[in-house]
Amino acid sequence: MPPLFAIGTGLPVVFFGVLIAAGVTAVSRWINNLGKAEKIMRIIMAIVFIGVGIFYLTQI
Repeated sequence: MPPLFAIGTGLPVVFFGVLIAAGVTAVSRWINNLGKAEKIMRIIMAIVFIGVGIFYLTQI
């Protein structure tokens, strides 16, 4: 009986451990993609700010 108890109590722990590990991997990939998108957005915003600055300089 004790071996069955050990297996029965260990399986949920292993199951949730695998789920957490898979979730961490997915979140890690998502954060890496977010970092790439942030770099592109910074470049776009820099161009917008420079463009607005040039626009205001020509209005003076």
